[in-house]
Amino acid sequence: AALAIPMGYAANDLVHDRTRVLLVAHRAGGFGAPENSLAGLSFAHRHGADLVEVDVQRTADGHYVLNHDETFRRVAGVNRASSEMTLAEVRELRIQGSAERVPTVEEFLTAAHAIRMPVVLELKGATADEQMADDMVALADRLDMRERVVLMSLDYRLVAAIERKNPDVVTGFAYFLAIGNAGTLASDLAFMEEGEATSARLTDVLFAGKQSYVWTVNDGGAMATLALRGVNALITDEVAVARRVLDEHNSLSSAE
Repeated sequence: AALAIPMGYAANDLVHDRTRVLLVAHRAGGFGAPENSLAGLSFAHRHGADLVEVDVQRTADGHYVLNHDETFRRVAGVNRASSEMTLAEVRELRIQGSAERVPTVEEFLTAAHAIRMPVVLELKGATADEQMADDMVALADRLDMRERVVLMSLDYRLVAAIERKNPDVVTGFAYFLAIGNAGTLASDLAFMEEGEATSARLTDVLFAGKQSYVWTVNDGGAMATLALRGVNALITDEVAVARRVLDEHNSLSSAE
């Protein structure tokens, strides 16, 4: 018995590659750069993010830009929604704290493609619909990014529709509180809040054949705890801290 335990751990490490916990930079670069910006993408890449997450909204004339809130008030000082503005009007805005214009999704994906950075596109707000999803799939195909794009939404019906139309596209459902039976979840990824990521819930998601992406985790101790629980990815604003914590975790043997 004394020999079996260390030998079991050693054998597991020899025949089993443990899944790395992935680092997802929140809103492009987290706290390291203005949110939803090309500068954020560059920051995330320099600091070792595995993926970046950004927010997609549609303009009044049918183009797609990056913005998280209902309006541009917080990030660009203009209290108007993307759906009330043309692309030309949005392109006049400057992201506060930088000289950068609000990027289009195409600009962002083109830059991500150049550095081979996978991107989580959150279909956001009132303009998030099947047309947006179809347009994002078409854009990913045109840029040869289909395999490096995740389409994520808080709207479960939208996620289910994407799965029906494009089952090979990786999808994520972001939810609050609970999802019920994880085995019936249409999406490939379950985006859950930090407090929802209990060992029991993570086990449910694992056995349902899904992956767990936990948001928004900014404390180093919480990152380490969740990594030990077996999350697949951490979404964070503290990219540099998360890289250090996850490098330490990913280097552990099964016994450790």
